[in-house]
Amino acid sequence: MIIRSAASNSVGYNNFSVHFPNGRGHYLYVLFRSKTMLYVDGEYILVQAGTGVFYDKNQFQSYYGCDETEFNHDYVFFDLSNDIEKIVFSNIPLGKPIFHVNSAYITSIISLIEQEKYLPSHNAQDILSSLGLAFLYKAGEEINDLSVENNSRYSQYAVFYRLRDDIYKKPAFDWSIEYAANKLFLSRFYFQSLYKQFFKTTFQKDLICARISLAKKLLLYGNNKIYEIAQMCGYKNVEHFTRQFRKQVGVTPREFKKKLIIQKSSAIK
Repeated sequence: MIIRSAASNSVGYNNFSVHFPNGRGHYLYVLFRSKTMLYVDGEYILVQAGTGVFYDKNQFQSYYGCDETEFNHDYVFFDLSNDIEKIVFSNIPLGKPIFHVNSAYITSIISLIEQEKYLPSHNAQDILSSLGLAFLYKAGEEINDLSVENNSRYSQYAVFYRLRDDIYKKPAFDWSIEYAANKLFLSRFYFQSLYKQFFKTTFQKDLICARISLAKKLLLYGNNKIYEIAQMCGYKNVEHFTRQFRKQVGVTPREFKKKLIIQKSSAIK
């Protein structure tokens, strides 16, 4: 893949707009990280953060920000350079919103592409090609079975997406299935069923993942004690936190921290 330009976390004013009737000469992927009005099939529709769209080289492109604060998005301009990329790309709908299950993962790939593009290493082109193919695979894999035509289904997904975003932003909150289901005015059974359909995991497993992810960051970058980290991640019992951390990561929080210290010491030497 040939990367023409790329950016992650590109921020503009809330009235930011794009309008190119004849495209921009290269393939384009945009991941909206704030609410956006997107032109699809002759009309503008509201899409939520976490929605992506691929465009053909000369395809009509029009969208504008409608959040109260700012417009935020990731993007990649690219060209295809081999048959494998063309095959993967041929399965991706163009000009249609793609409702990603894990948009944060795609953002992380785009961030790596951006770094390699503008701060290149000795093997920059090979690395960019590999990252580009990984990006196409992941974007294709992340396509959900939602469609623009199914507005009711999309509305449900948008509500669940915002809930999940809250969970990952505030994992220390006293989340429960009952609380989340009530928040969305759904029965416990129906809530769990939809959650698994949308995110390919259960609510409880996802909550644990959010909490352990935060714990790993705190262990990596902070100087808090283990019991403090447990509390910051929503665990009232440090033993329970330790058991869940070991089950997810393979080692205890203390052992994880010790490995990090050893790795940092080795890197300095």
